[in-house]
Amino acid sequence: SVHSNLLIWTRFVTDLPPEPLDVVTGIEVRGVGVARARLAHSEANNLATTTGGRDIIVYLAQFGHHSSYGEQTDGRNSITGATKLNRSLATLYSNYVHRFPCDVMVFYGEDDNPSHDMLHTLQQGRPRLRFHQLNGTWWSLPHGLRVEDSGTWRQPGYSVGYRHMIQWYAVRIWPFLTKRGYTHVMRMDDDSYIQSAIQYNMFEYMRQHDKRYAFRQPCMEANVGKGLFELVDDYLNGLSPGMVDPKNLDAYRSNKILGFYNNFFIADMGFFMSPPASILLDVIEKSKKIYEQRTNDLIIQSLLVRLFLPPEQVLWIRDFTYEHTTLMGGAWKEKGCLQNGGISRGIGAHSDAEWKQIQDSYDGRFLHNPLCASKKAVRKAWHVGAGDIAQCEDPNGLCAKGLQQFSTKPPGFDERWNTVSWHSSVVGVHDGIPY
Repeated sequence: SVHSNLLIWTRFVTDLPPEPLDVVTGIEVRGVGVARARLAHSEANNLATTTGGRDIIVYLAQFGHHSSYGEQTDGRNSITGATKLNRSLATLYSNYVHRFPCDVMVFYGEDDNPSHDMLHTLQQGRPRLRFHQLNGTWWSLPHGLRVEDSGTWRQPGYSVGYRHMIQWYAVRIWPFLTKRGYTHVMRMDDDSYIQSAIQYNMFEYMRQHDKRYAFRQPCMEANVGKGLFELVDDYLNGLSPGMVDPKNLDAYRSNKILGFYNNFFIADMGFFMSPPASILLDVIEKSKKIYEQRTNDLIIQSLLVRLFLPPEQVLWIRDFTYEHTTLMGGAWKEKGCLQNGGISRGIGAHSDAEWKQIQDSYDGRFLHNPLCASKKAVRKAWHVGAGDIAQCEDPNGLCAKGLQQFSTKPPGFDERWNTVSWHSSVVGVHDGIPY
């Protein structure tokens, strides 16, 4: 029943063991004495209150090469997780965190072991940046699944670690951060780049305007695996009348694959920790589709938000320029070329001339790689990159029609604003220099 599931979920949260952290460097403690470990435990649990914040920005990083895409290149330039993360943190701090300080936590899996020197270097000039290794409960297979069977799962080229990442952002992050006193979280990927100045506190804006979930880039996500939508439909059919707003239900059923590209999101964690969202999360987790079908966190978050939040509590933030580009690697022959994502232009962030410069620079990253000839970027008024996001600019498309129900920032967005620039800075824009 819903009540018994809620009790299980609540017990899971309250019974979580504290994680040992070095409170000076933010690096996980191993082999420390009992007294020091207890101090670290206490500080970890009180992190939100001792730093004066209930908001946190999180990453889940890989410091070497990608567990699924292997050795990576951007165009022709070799890159690692650490180089991408360093650049992402640079744009985050210069364009947001230095103005509006908050906790920043970089998580990484137990199969990754960055050196102390690397972490120390990444922390320089970046207050409140910490690192934490996920293991045990947070980075493990569900009961009944075995690593040796992963070759039989859908899309076996995606590693077990990649599926742990999905599980983390779909399910585990909410109780982990709630246990530590946080109420709101913003996600960044190690290849997410904030490329124009943000001149307001986004967390405060969410609270003041009663927004519970925010996204930056929309998309259409059809790669969800077998049986997800049937599972969700069975759950919805078992709910009492009135548990889901009929308008939300109609919007979802008319376009189930509309999604929020959740490499960037801001969320009120209470939404994901409370019924009915928490109950459906539990149903999806127990189905093991995250691992066996590679059902991703993008579609899981998106369908929960679309079903259970009033549209006026969902915010499409459009007033800063943002990049997230997935580059081809692994078994793809077009290594280093554009696969998904790109740069979304912030409304008011750049003049038309600046935006053209950004588009030219983006194209220039791939010009010298002959493998990228068939993977050219799509240029739109508000996007440059792959077609997955660009398609949402088609006013007659399913994506754009689905987005009309959500509020935007700035409000009352008008296409005529594309000639206005209230930010003079283009900090963080890639200028062709190798990372």
